[in-house]
Amino acid sequence: SVNSARSSVKLNFVGNSINISSVSLAGQITDEISCTHEGEDIEIGFACRYLLDIMRALDCEKVVLNLKAPRVSMNVCPYDKDEKKDQFYLVMPVKITD
Repeated sequence: SVNSARSSVKLNFVGNSINISSVSLAGQITDEISCTHEGEDIEIGFACRYLLDIMRALDCEKVVLNLKAPRVSMNVCPYDKDEKKDQFYLVMPVKITD
């Protein structure tokens, strides 16, 4: 839909969790999921639609998110490489505002 294309999601990697938040015309949502996190804490934003499309295409329980900076693309692939070895996605970030 048009609204999902304009909506963004903010991922805040802190310690061993990802704080997820999104605000759109439909409302706002926040959630927290546990993760194994290497490197420094980072906050990054993405267009909801693109991130959801990747997660639907992967169709697996665990994924690997590789990112280095808030304004650089994020690579997404299945955690279990043998299960879906050919899947690899790249998503560009969007500028996030508080």
